[in-house]
Amino acid sequence: MTGDIPTRQRTMDYIRSEGLLDFPPEDHLSYPTCSEPSWQTDVAWARKNAVMVGWVNNHEWNSWEIARPGREFLASVVDRCGRHVLMVSRCFLWSLRLKTLLTPGFGPSATDTKAPPKGERSMPSLEYYKTLVEGKLRDATIEELAARVSRRLGMTVPATKPSVAFAYHLFVKTI
Repeated sequence: MTGDIPTRQRTMDYIRSEGLLDFPPEDHLSYPTCSEPSWQTDVAWARKNAVMVGWVNNHEWNSWEIARPGREFLASVVDRCGRHVLMVSRCFLWSLRLKTLLTPGFGPSATDTKAPPKGERSMPSLEYYKTLVEGKLRDATIEELAARVSRRLGMTVPATKPSVAFAYHLFVKTI
């Protein structure tokens, strides 16, 4: 994207126009409380989560600008995909176009992970992980936990309870 700070609408338009994600038909339906396709609501929630870990800036309303830690994380994803450490075949929401950009020569196969039904994509609540981090703070400081998660993820996780909890929420069993 070029120009001013990315907004929600510009980001959604970019994802759609570049064909970066592969949504099953159910993701084009809206949630009962929304008028937009559910994939857009899901992406907005993912953006909120990325703000919590410091990957997306939140310095002004409707800013979807990727912060430096987010760019570092994305660079590590690109690197890991290129080295076949992160297997794009397991990423069911990534489009074939995105998968081949990240792993040149990638071709789909029958063993690629298929999208589960929408209701089965959930994870334990963030509150669960906040409680888990509280328990881990008996044996380590928040700075030590953040450093441990940062090393495992190859990117910086801010040394705050919400950020460490959310990183654990996303990447279970890293701390």
